[in-house]
Amino acid sequence: FQAEDGIRDVERSRGLGDVYKRQHPLWTEYLSKVKSIGGVLTGQFLAYVIDIERFPTVAKLWKWLGWAVVDGRAERRVKGQKASFNPRGKAITWKMGSQIVMQGTRTRSVYFRLYLKFFDEYLERARRVWVRVRGADAVKKVLGMIVSMGGEVLQEESGADVWRGLVRFTDSVKPLDNLQKFLNAIKRVKVGRVEVEPLLRNPTLAHVRAMALRKMIKILLEHIWHVWRVLKGLPVGAPYVIERLNHKDFIPPLVDDPKNPIWCEGKYCHNCPLSKVCNPMYVREMLARLEKKIEEVRRMRQLMKMQVGGGANE
Repeated sequence: FQAEDGIRDVERSRGLGDVYKRQHPLWTEYLSKVKSIGGVLTGQFLAYVIDIERFPTVAKLWKWLGWAVVDGRAERRVKGQKASFNPRGKAITWKMGSQIVMQGTRTRSVYFRLYLKFFDEYLERARRVWVRVRGADAVKKVLGMIVSMGGEVLQEESGADVWRGLVRFTDSVKPLDNLQKFLNAIKRVKVGRVEVEPLLRNPTLAHVRAMALRKMIKILLEHIWHVWRVLKGLPVGAPYVIERLNHKDFIPPLVDDPKNPIWCEGKYCHNCPLSKVCNPMYVREMLARLEKKIEEVRRMRQLMKMQVGGGANE
């Protein structure tokens, strides 16, 4: 709406942007059907992107909004250097994703279910660590610690005075609590030499949540890019993971419609390059399975609120 009302300041143009947003096809045909993404966030998002023709690939949109990967790490601002992305645009998209997660147990949004799917996948990776121990006495002590802290050896290799194994830790009360106990206890082993290499660089619950949120936001942006270009009649290529990496699972743009969560409803399949890898039945079954997960999260959040409230009363 900056291009429409001539106001470059997002805060000043919020009212006019809301009117423009309600006439924008991206809102009327798609984002208005996604729960937790309201008018103000949609208007501000349109203000920064302006026109999807500027981004011939979704990777360019990710780069512009600060969700690209640089040298194997998430792109971020560096002190003393000019940012290569739009920081405000990244903040708006982060708010869009955060709203979906915070309101998820109430709205039961399809994108909240995707967040839960990614959260479980990253959490399972975070539970697993490679442990390498040198010294017979240390091996015996470390294996005893693994068993006592809910660990299970999934794969192991042993040599002359050296043991190496892939260990998966179960949860006791909270996710990753046994793993954190093991990582803290391993620092106090004084005999031999112990090296621990987690499958995730930072196996903490906060890091798992951030990774799941980041992936969900990138999927949402990919869907926005896809829908916007289809509505404008622009060419839409297959994602990199489908075209180059030969991934088989593709999640099409989704809406919060219990009867048909697939946005296009088959209207654009005749000229869509993703029609061969788009499996609506797989998507519906996946969303149905994740419906049960929402109830688990809702009960967990209620339990945490009760514990915090009880502690405050005491």
